[in-house]
Amino acid sequence: MKRKYTFFALLLVSAFLSLNCSPQLTPSPQVPTATRGQLTPFTLPPPTQTPTLIPIVTSTQEALLPTSTPFTYKIQKGDTLYGIALRFDTTVDEIMAANPELSSNILSIGNTLVIPSGEEGLVPDLPTATPIPLPLSDPVCYPATEGGLWCFVTVFNEQDTLLENISAVINLYDKTGEIAASKIALPPINILNKGNQIPLSAYFPPPMPETYRVFASLLTALPSTVEAKPLPIEDQDISYTEDRQLARITGKVNLENVDQTAFQEIWVIGIAIDEKGEVAGMRKWISDQDLSAPDLQSVSFQFNLYSLGPPIADIKLITEHY
Repeated sequence: MKRKYTFFALLLVSAFLSLNCSPQLTPSPQVPTATRGQLTPFTLPPPTQTPTLIPIVTSTQEALLPTSTPFTYKIQKGDTLYGIALRFDTTVDEIMAANPELSSNILSIGNTLVIPSGEEGLVPDLPTATPIPLPLSDPVCYPATEGGLWCFVTVFNEQDTLLENISAVINLYDKTGEIAASKIALPPINILNKGNQIPLSAYFPPPMPETYRVFASLLTALPSTVEAKPLPIEDQDISYTEDRQLARITGKVNLENVDQTAFQEIWVIGIAIDEKGEVAGMRKWISDQDLSAPDLQSVSFQFNLYSLGPPIADIKLITEHY
């Protein structure tokens, strides 16, 4: 009987050991089913650095002149090689070298000159003739339809003398504060009378930087001995489109008390002003008729003046003759 119980106990121990030593099966993990076209949204953490703001260019900063890339200039009535060289900070010899077809004795109005600008990679110095200090307005710029940029800056003649060879340099600075482009701005007339003001204009071709700041500085302004009395305008009429983006200008330049046989051209410059008093556009009309007739009493003019930006609030007309 004792042997029977011993055998039964051994059988239980053997079964227990068999259960503990058998391998344990780990259930396979369930693979999630992918859902097409669904993304889990998330947000980026806020930046840890504060963006660097571009400092506003002030009049205390020195203007940078154009780089050594040559540009062109169209010869106007009254131009001389010396005057052109002085205006663009070069010499007559350098202009002649850049334009081998040019005659030093004859300048044809309307012809185009290549203006050199010094050695490659160097920024030219300021003109050797110190310009008469004149106040400038803040530049105002308008994007052009083709992607370029038109900029205006107004110069004021507070001197007790007539001025000529007036020019300014307009610089564009990109978002990093570096200069992106630079152009010389010129007036539509040659002589600026005492107490008068005139806009200077410059065009920047595309492409333009997305963000820019503008700065202008006077480049040249010299006293003039040329007598430039403005011609009176009569029968002036100005009409506007409904949105005041276009002005139609007509009138007559009175020649009754003028010896018109002494000059060959009459200029009428129209300046569009917005409600803030800033230049919104400019147009130059040039006479194309014979002015030598002694019985000529007046010259009629007609032209359209477009705004490059805001509506036109006022029109100013200036005359000049040669």
